[in-house]
Amino acid sequence: GVRGVRGVRGVRGVRGVRASYHGKDATYCVSTLRLYIASLHASLHASLHTSNIMRYKNKYRIPSARAPWRDYAANGAYFVTIITKNRHHWFGKVANGTMELSPVGQIADACWLEIPEHFAFVKLGAHIIMPDHVHGIITIDKPDQDKNPVKLNKFGPQSQNLASVIRGFKAGVSKYARITHPEFAWLPRFHDGIIKDEEAFRKISQYIKNNPANWNKKR
Repeated sequence: GVRGVRGVRGVRGVRGVRASYHGKDATYCVSTLRLYIASLHASLHASLHTSNIMRYKNKYRIPSARAPWRDYAANGAYFVTIITKNRHHWFGKVANGTMELSPVGQIADACWLEIPEHFAFVKLGAHIIMPDHVHGIITIDKPDQDKNPVKLNKFGPQSQNLASVIRGFKAGVSKYARITHPEFAWLPRFHDGIIKDEEAFRKISQYIKNNPANWNKKR
């Protein structure tokens, strides 16, 4: 018999098929069954490959940190935190409760203060450059904008919104920092919080100002 098709007399490899063939017909049947088995294997392989891809994407996909219901181009105040890659202390050190900026830290501070020169709709609140991160308040203030900020967050290429402001700041710091430190890098994303009222604005401003004094308490 011919091995490789299970369930056919003299042929092993496919269950549930009971038949007996002789001569050329048997050869033709076995060839057909082998092609069928090969097709099944190919289909199974493709199915498993697709399944693994989807499992990989679902496991390693990074969800957006932005609120999906918020239009980040809308007027409002935001508390943002931007962190260096591996939390490397590029920007200086804290000594006696005071932040002492390194040359790269001075670049970061200057770039932050220049944000309104590049984005006329931005007003800056309190900010602080810490050894491995930046805290700051950014207020988007567009004179003729719809007052309702509760809209679907837009994905894809963006401009004139919070993400574009942070992207511009990070790019500016990176450009000058890498002149002397080519390995300088940020984490890809940033953290933001929507400041809902004046009391929250005041508390966050105070938190930012007190960051150097509280630095060693967090260690």
